[in-house]
This record gives sequence, structure tokens and C-alpha cells, in this order.
Amino acid sequence: MADPTGRVAFERKQMLKVRAALLDGLKKSDQDADLSAFFESCGAYLLWAQQRLFLQDQTIYDLLDPRVPETEGQAHRLLGELNDGLETCRGLAATYKAAVEDLRGDEQAGQDAFRAATEHFFDEAVRAMPGGRNPLERWTEEYFTPQDWETVVHLNDEVIAEEERLFAAVVYSAPEGIDPASYEVFHPKALSSA
Repeated sequence: MADPTGRVAFERKQMLKVRAALLDGLKKSDQDADLSAFFESCGAYLLWAQQRLFLQDQTIYDLLDPRVPETEGQAHRLLGELNDGLETCRGLAATYKAAVEDLRGDEQAGQDAFRAATEHFFDEAVRAMPGGRNPLERWTEEYFTPQDWETVVHLNDEVIAEEERLFAAVVYSAPEGIDPASYEVFHPKALSSA
């Protein structure tokens, strides 16, 4: 694999594009448009992407924690925050998954519940996880090898194909005026601190 950290960045940017498109779609749904297919596609993508993010971040934790000397208090504090954030986000994702599945029922009630679940999921996930650049970068640069990053990415042809399939479904189901592929994205915490 040529650049595993580049793949991690790509996947996270794609996830943020879908997030941004979904937020715009939620605004459009105020106009009584039935965007259930788009919401389902976005939800499916985000749930898949979150599982990838959890797997990658858990692997970073599992590889880095035993390598960083105990005297590196800041690193271990950040690793603890990462681990706690992962636990919180896994619970949030389970709740969000139920809201995505409920979209298949009553259109308006499902969309209303989905809107509330999406806003809650996004707000709480942003609070629970560190934002922007890798806050552990100083230590991953020191203690990780290129092979470690390949392990972190957990990449194979099936993963690439699934990401492409899910993103294409989001693009295909997007309402007029929303083009997920064209979004320029930044981490929500980077925007709120600007």
C-alpha cells in the first residue's frame, strides 16, 4: 500500500462530505420533500464509515498504548480520551443505527426521528472524539512503522469496493442541489475553534 495514512485521511474526508450533504438534506426536508432514500444512503454510509473509524482508532490505541513510556503523561491522557471517546461513540452509533432502520416505516415520523437522531449523533460524537489533526501524531510518528499504519488502515479490495458502492448510493440518491462529491470539508471541531 503506497500511503496508508493518506487512505485514512481520504476515508475521513469522504465521511465528512456525506455528513455535510446529510445536514444540507435535513434542511431541504423541512420543505416536505421525501428524502428517505437519501437519508438511508447517508445513514448507511456513515454507519459503515464509523465502524471503519472505530476499527482504525482502536488499532491505533492498541498498538500505541504499550509502546509509549509511562513517563509520557500527555500521551497516555490522550490515549485514555481516545479510548473513552470510542466507547461513547460505539453507543451513539448503535442508537443512530436504529433511527436509520426506522426510516423504512412511516415516512414523516421516520424522517423526524432520523433528524433528531442525526443531530444528537453528530453533536455527541464531535464532543466525544478529538478533532482535527491526529492529536497523537507526535507519538505515532515516533513509535509507528509504515507496517503499523498498514495494520491501522485494515484495507483490502472489498473495503475499497464497499466504500465506493456506499458513496455512489449517496450521490445517486442526493436531491437536486446537493452534490456530496463536491463538498470541501473540515472537521467540525476545527470549524468551531476558528
